[in-house]
Amino acid sequence: MSDTDHPIQPRIVDQAKESRCASRRTLPVRCGRRAFLQHGGATLAVLACGLFAARSSVAGPDFGARSMREALASLGGMPATGSQLTLRVPETVEDGAVVPVAVETALEEVEEIYVLVASNPFPLAARFDIPPGTEPAISLRVKMAQSGDVHAVVRSGGMLYGTSRRTLVTVGGCA
Repeated sequence: MSDTDHPIQPRIVDQAKESRCASRRTLPVRCGRRAFLQHGGATLAVLACGLFAARSSVAGPDFGARSMREALASLGGMPATGSQLTLRVPETVEDGAVVPVAVETALEEVEEIYVLVASNPFPLAARFDIPPGTEPAISLRVKMAQSGDVHAVVRSGGMLYGTSRRTLVTVGGCA
């Protein structure tokens, strides 16, 4: 007698499989690793979409601003001149693709530091959140399309403070 001739054996195998699947699942879905991965992937995709939508609705600086006026308006207005800000940028750079910029401040309760490049197509170059108790000093490299002013803006105690320096670029770094 072969396996196909015996009427009880396929039923026993099916019952064993059903009992294993029933003990593992709480929802009426297919049992198995492939089904788990499919449903898990779909769940993660839905969660990721929800997280990205929530994050994009938070108000913040406009990195898509096309002018200094728009970029400063998205930060909250024109900053006051800050004598306690230090902006270090070279006076002349050969390659506008890698311009070193450093910002330090002695202000208390610094919340954010922004770097803006007036001559770039999109002036707002960087934003840094400064956690409480952290030394408010940053260093980065930015691209500059052409010679122009580099601005540092600091938000401290709800107020904006800023300073700027002119930089001469011999070869532009933006396409």
